[in-house]
Parts: sequence; structure tokens; C-alpha cells
Amino acid sequence: MKVSNGVKISECFYSGYFLIKYLYPVREDQQELDSYIYQYCDTNAEIFPQRSEFVELLMTNYDELLFNTFCLTSLINYDNIWYDPIDPLVTISQNEICDLHWKLFESLRERGRTSTAEYVNFSVLASLDLYLNAYEQDDYENCIDMTVMENPAAWADSYVKDHDVFLIWDEAAKYDAT
Repeated sequence: MKVSNGVKISECFYSGYFLIKYLYPVREDQQELDSYIYQYCDTNAEIFPQRSEFVELLMTNYDELLFNTFCLTSLINYDNIWYDPIDPLVTISQNEICDLHWKLFESLRERGRTSTAEYVNFSVLASLDLYLNAYEQDDYENCIDMTVMENPAAWADSYVKDHDVFLIWDEAAKYDAT
């Protein structure tokens, strides 16, 4: 199958993102690092075509119920390896993944797109977007400063009095502001 440059770029970025996510933390453990590298190199040729197979199965299916049935079945059978997961996080349901692909493929069909490579490209980008958004949401949910929670008034006073942004104010102005 001929692969478009857009798919190559997306796949490169997507794979690179997961390489950094998984390899950077184990950079000091050569044995674990080697196992990831060997797994990537040894399975790359068989894993990447699975995304195309997943997309080809779904892209011409115009019935939403059948689409979702095929999608869910495919996700169960997909190897979902760390460097190209269609189902990247347990916090993202498989129904969400299938719904996203249904809407995506409907949009592509409405625009007259028929290229498998384009569908694969958008599938990769959609999976990455889901993944990054889920992590961003988790990050924001975990971004609670406990010093603020314990004593909000003391934190606010300290912030206004000591933060660099407020150094241009004289002490009296700072106290007037609080």
C-alpha cells in the first residue's frame, strides 16, 4: 500500500511521542531501555499495518450500528502496543474511540475523501488527540496546590506580598489590596 507523506509525518510524530514517553523514563536502566527498543524494532512491521486494517474495515461501513460493532470487535483484537495504541488509556472508553472514529469518518465521507491513507492519517491524529486531551485533563485535575486548599487566605496574602509580579508595589499598597 502506498503511504502518503501526511501519514508518515503523523506516524513519526505519534511514534516519537510514545518513544519519548516510554523510553525517557527508563534511560538509566539499559536493560529495560533495550527491551523497549527491541520490541519496537521487532514488531514495527507487523503493528503499523494493523492501524490500516482497522481503518479499512471501518471506512466503508455506512451503518452506525454495524460500524460500532466492527469497531469494538476490532479494538478487542488489536495489539494496542505502546508505540501505536488506538486505545491509548483505560480512562478513555472503547465506545468513545469508536464514536470519535464514526464522526471522523462521516466527516471525511461528507468531504468526498476516499483515500485509505487519509483515513489512517486522521485516525492516528484522532487517537493522539484523545490521548493528549485525556492526559491534559488528568494533569489539570491533579494540579491542586495543597497549600491553597489548607489555608486560602494565608496563601493569597503571601502571594500578593511576596510574588515577583507585585514587587513594584510598596508595602502599604499591598496591604490595601488585601
